[in-house]
Amino acid sequence: MANPIAGWYDDGSGQTRWWDGKAWTTHTALDTAVGSEPLTEVGPGEPVARKRPVWPWFLGGGILAFLLLAGGGVFLALGLFGGMNGQSAPADTVKQFDKAWQTSDCGLVQSVTTAEYQKSLGFDDCATFTTAAASLADSTNDYKVSVGSVKIQNNDAAVQTVETYYDVQKGENGSTSYTYDLVKSDGKWLISSVSSTG
Repeated sequence: MANPIAGWYDDGSGQTRWWDGKAWTTHTALDTAVGSEPLTEVGPGEPVARKRPVWPWFLGGGILAFLLLAGGGVFLALGLFGGMNGQSAPADTVKQFDKAWQTSDCGLVQSVTTAEYQKSLGFDDCATFTTAAASLADSTNDYKVSVGSVKIQNNDAAVQTVETYYDVQKGENGSTSYTYDLVKSDGKWLISSVSSTG
């Protein structure tokens, strides 16, 4: 062969064969299985199968393990803090009550309040609630509810809030504290009364 450099060459018979720099070896490209890695020179001109690096597998496995642990941490945090003793459930009911007022959603307000409380306010009639919600929207802007303490005793709960807003008529910011009393009915927290505490 004219080229003395070791490598894979056509040996003249249509096969790719390893030239070790001095002579043809018995290794041909057909010696490798279909789909296997290509052969390369290692050491003194001996062809061996090229190995795939393993670091991508370790990196991918590490990332996957991190994501699984992080996801588990989120669920653990929600379980320990968000739902400790079910305290997030009464607060969620209060937030849904506020959302009903903000969106004039009569069905939502009825789903988070007791029938007695709805009747006492006249909210068992959706027209009355819709009028009241529209009045609140006209008289205030930027209404926000911040949940403070949540106290639960058996099937009763009390949620303290501070509710801030811009009073359109007065032209100034306002703030009112409320206590929401809730009862647990059929596994669901419902607002039974709301009172201003300052």
